[in-house]
Amino acid sequence: MPRSERPLDDGDGPLLRFAADLRKLREQAGSPVYRELSRRAHYSTAVLSEAAGGRKLPSLAVTLAYVTACDGDTELWEQRWREVSAELTPVETPQPDGSPYLGAAAFDVGDADRFFGRETLVEDLMAAVGEHRLVCVHGSSGSGKSSLLRAGLAAGDRRRGVVFTPGPHPIEECAVRLAVVAGWSAPRLRDELAADPGNLHLRIRQAAADEELLLVVDQFEEVFTACVDETERATFITALTHAAKADTSRCRVVLGVRADFLDRCHEEPALRDAHLFALRSMTVDELREAATRPALAAGLTLETALVARVIADASSGFGTLPLVSQALQETWHRRQGMTLTLAAYDEAGGVRHAIARTAESVYLGLQPVERDTARQIFLRLTAFGDGAEDTKRRVGRRELDNDRHTAAVLAVLVQARLVVVGRHDLELTHEALLVTWPRLREWLSEDRDGLRTHRQLTEAAAAWIALDRDSGALYRGLRLLIAEDWVNRSKPVLSARERMFFTASVYAEHSRERFDRKRTRRLRQLVAMLVVLLMVTAFVGVEAFLSSRRQFQEQAVQNVVGQMPTLARTNPYLAALLALAAHRLDPESPQATGRLLQFAVQQYGVPSSTRAVAVDTNADLIAAGTTDGTIALTDLKHGAGTSAPGFGVAVDSLAVSADSKLIAAAYVDGTLVVWDMSDLYRPVQAWTRHGDRVLVSFSRTGRTLAAGGHPVDGDRRLAPVASDTALWDVTDPYAVRSVGTLPQTLGPVQFSADGRTLTTVSSRGDVSQPQVWRQASGRWTPLATTTPDQDGDFVAESISADGSLVGAVTSDLRKPVATFWSVRADKVAVVDMVSTTPLPVPIAFDPSTGRAAGVNADGMVVVWHLDPASHNASEVLELDATTQQHLRSVFFTPDGRLVMIGDESVAVWTTDAGRAAQAVCQLPRTGLITPSKWDNYFTGMDVPMPCDN
Repeated sequence: MPRSERPLDDGDGPLLRFAADLRKLREQAGSPVYRELSRRAHYSTAVLSEAAGGRKLPSLAVTLAYVTACDGDTELWEQRWREVSAELTPVETPQPDGSPYLGAAAFDVGDADRFFGRETLVEDLMAAVGEHRLVCVHGSSGSGKSSLLRAGLAAGDRRRGVVFTPGPHPIEECAVRLAVVAGWSAPRLRDELAADPGNLHLRIRQAAADEELLLVVDQFEEVFTACVDETERATFITALTHAAKADTSRCRVVLGVRADFLDRCHEEPALRDAHLFALRSMTVDELREAATRPALAAGLTLETALVARVIADASSGFGTLPLVSQALQETWHRRQGMTLTLAAYDEAGGVRHAIARTAESVYLGLQPVERDTARQIFLRLTAFGDGAEDTKRRVGRRELDNDRHTAAVLAVLVQARLVVVGRHDLELTHEALLVTWPRLREWLSEDRDGLRTHRQLTEAAAAWIALDRDSGALYRGLRLLIAEDWVNRSKPVLSARERMFFTASVYAEHSRERFDRKRTRRLRQLVAMLVVLLMVTAFVGVEAFLSSRRQFQEQAVQNVVGQMPTLARTNPYLAALLALAAHRLDPESPQATGRLLQFAVQQYGVPSSTRAVAVDTNADLIAAGTTDGTIALTDLKHGAGTSAPGFGVAVDSLAVSADSKLIAAAYVDGTLVVWDMSDLYRPVQAWTRHGDRVLVSFSRTGRTLAAGGHPVDGDRRLAPVASDTALWDVTDPYAVRSVGTLPQTLGPVQFSADGRTLTTVSSRGDVSQPQVWRQASGRWTPLATTTPDQDGDFVAESISADGSLVGAVTSDLRKPVATFWSVRADKVAVVDMVSTTPLPVPIAFDPSTGRAAGVNADGMVVVWHLDPASHNASEVLELDATTQQHLRSVFFTPDGRLVMIGDESVAVWTTDAGRAAQAVCQLPRTGLITPSKWDNYFTGMDVPMPCDN
């Protein structure tokens, strides 16, 4: 039976947690015995058991073998191992002379003893410098230009050398370096060079009379990037080239410049004839020399497998030699005795993790805005693999914006050996960055489709530029829709050329759409014109036919309406059917609709001795006052009747409160009496004004009772004589109290719905005009409203439920009119009453539909639709009320019915034509109506008989 595993020591350190997690991984794999793990991992049971023992960190190779044997995630555990390794054994800062490798730093003049692999290139460069006094060494970033110039040329050339980088002030830097070598005053030399570039040649001749001076300017591209003073730049270039080209020159000038700035150098006339020396890539043998000889010179040995790995890593990208040197420096810290091993190289992470650490460090050192720019650069330098691994992508320099901001970020990436820049393009230094840098992998997986859309846009923009911005290369249709959706959704950072391409595509698409719409519109216009030309004759004929037909129908309707009074007496059933048919032929005809409504009227009679009639607001109760003073009450809803006792004096006017709880009666002797409907035998005498005749009315709230003057001669068509109108609070009918008077006014008084506004007719001299009153602080005061200028006196007035409109009727016998105006805005609408003798019947307002009704002396009730916006009133109904004797008042019920009160009857009209049509079709059939008889009323027209007859 296998022995149980040794328990871990107490504690919670990183090493113990690592060992515990390895044991947990083994348990998740089914707890295989270590002999089985040994068979799977190809390591001994002792090594594997020690790996999970928690006493020391196992090697990376053993850890990955253990994880693989337990079916674990090797990539995740490799990252975990490196974190624990860094925590347990932090790398100390190497001593200057300890490691034989420099790491990521470039070789300087003093590092010549460790500079290997470039001997042949150094010899070629020395030969070129011997033949040419002005040499330009160019190569991509990270290709080793600085190391070659410093540890190779400057250190190996027999001439006295001066090596410097120009920086932002190249003249000052040159003066400082030369002053150190020649013992001159740097400030004085700087001023001399600034005053005359030729002074550099003279000073060098003075310092090197018997020998030549080698002047090496490394990173010459800084003259164009760091130096912003164009005058200083031109002076520096002139000083260098003159010192090299002068007939008596004692100086040889070597410039080290990045390949992408070579064209910029050619733009300077003084540099065009410089000899160009291009750096070539290192051969395999040179790479082996560069990687191994520094260690061999220090007495170290390297495993053969390590050498092979190093050469493979160094050959896999441009500018990777500094990264290889950095990885070997880390390997040296993990060496076993005097041997550098492949295992130590892997544990250090090799080139792959060295470049990832560098990338993360550089990225975190950037400002937030610069990080966004760096992200865009890295994404542009990646080629997306469809179903395969992503690879690095070579990008033309013009794909990136040429602004200072982008240039500054790119310079940082180049300096860190993350990006290599060639003469016309740039790319990532090593593809390992795509796999080992987690941040870049996260960027690449965030919006894969969006990145592909961006890449397609980039390539399309480049093709558009290459085709001299041919409009045929622009996006359109589905490709443009996809790009627009991505831009609106992701808000990406586009380069200048991409923005131009996208904007041009959108503009061109909109232009095409406008053109297509315009062309379609023109085609439609042309077709329409052709259709119009083809149909104009037919249209004129059809229009004339339809116009004639309309006139014929209207004339037929008027003929039928004209026969309606006679037919209603002789054959009411036929008259009803004709009225319905006429309405359906011309629904807008007020006369035809009015004749139809006539057949749905509810008529109620009153006693023959009746002198005054009143109806409640809902048309449920009729009160009729007789000559002997008795008041007959009829409940229309329940069909019951009762009466209030009389006083032996004829009733002159009556009013019923809105809630039907109170009745007010004015008698011909001036007595005013109030009844409570719950006790008709306890009348309350509210007021007596002997000799006066009074018109009474309740407010719509039922709390206020008004009693105003009455024409003295009883002729209500003539202008009355004004007196005072009395107002009472009848909230308690047995405690009636006066609440004021309205001087020089006549009744009836009309109230608004809230009872706070009322209208009367006021008399000033010989003129009668409507007057609006408003209650404030318990007092009634007249409003200063403008009365319309009309001929004749105003003899009847009313106010709408909301108190905004006033209606009144004039007594002008030549042109009687009903007039409406706004209380607030003084807007006037004048309507001809079409009557020779107007009746002083107050205008009725419909509180729900904006209609109003008035009565003329011909016995017709006219209904108008009021339009406050246009200040117009249009006739919509004309109702025949000639069957009622002496029509005294009209009003609308809340449900839109119209109540007409006469001396001998009360009529309740529906204003709903549909309801009237139903009533007609429910009439009992009387007499035979043959088709020929029906057609006599609609000659030449196909008018079906309504109601399925």
